Amino acid sequence: MDRAASIAPTAAGTPALRDSAPPGVRIGGELTLVEIERLHIEAVLATRPSLGATAETLGIDSSTLYRKRRQYGLLSGSPTASADNRLATSQADRG
Repeated sequence: MDRAASIAPTAAGTPALRDSAPPGVRIGGELTLVEIERLHIEAVLATRPSLGATAETLGIDSSTLYRKRRQYGLLSGSPTASADNRLATSQADRG
């Protein structure tokens, strides 16, 4: 799949993330690239049958996917996987 196909123009002409994005998430919005990447990885993880399929869809190596899951607190049973820690991480990324 072409990576450009990951976004689609809305009726207003502003590109929006595909259906898997949380409501209100749009290209050009107030989210950082880190937050958009985390949301995208979470959405792809939820829809693929395996980590290998997830990495392939994202166009990254499985070791990169593991590192990003660890970075964003997305490892199963990870103490950093709580919503509070993810929020603190995203706020820290904004500076």
